[in-house]
Amino acid sequence: MRYLVRVGESNLSHDQVTPLQWIALNYFAIANPASRTVSGFAAYNATSKGTASQVVNVLERRGLVSKTRSSEDGRSTRITVTESGARALRDHPENRLNEAIGHLPPADQAALERIVSGLLTELETDNPQLTVGTCHDCSCLGANGKDEAFYCWRKEQTLQRKDLNQICIQHEPVADR
Repeated sequence: MRYLVRVGESNLSHDQVTPLQWIALNYFAIANPASRTVSGFAAYNATSKGTASQVVNVLERRGLVSKTRSSEDGRSTRITVTESGARALRDHPENRLNEAIGHLPPADQAALERIVSGLLTELETDNPQLTVGTCHDCSCLGANGKDEAFYCWRKEQTLQRKDLNQICIQHEPVADR
């Protein structure tokens, strides 16, 4: 697995994002709004908040992300991928791995998904403070009853349908959903 990632990283030129910046940029593109914070990225990447903050600052200086104060509480800052950041993500060599997986027969894709999910579940058992998942299979998800919006009980925040497939770093898995 590590070799597959390294092959993609070896195609990066020095004027593109570094591997750690790529991980951060990708994280902010797939995380739900409540998880798009420096603290969220630090937890997801198992790094310090200081390191995560430095990476975000570099990405912001390069115009790949923007930072805005949270409207819910003035203490946290939400990170959003800019159009330049989205372009960098689309052009990243690692997308070749995604294409290669897409060329696998459907049965092999399903097997790979099952295997990777099983590995993540096993590793998360070793670190119960961190489970990463989407809202679709989270015990914190509920409907707010209006505008087809959903509600995260843990974050006390409204979610839109488009947010349900995004990563949450405070995921509480539910087996029956």
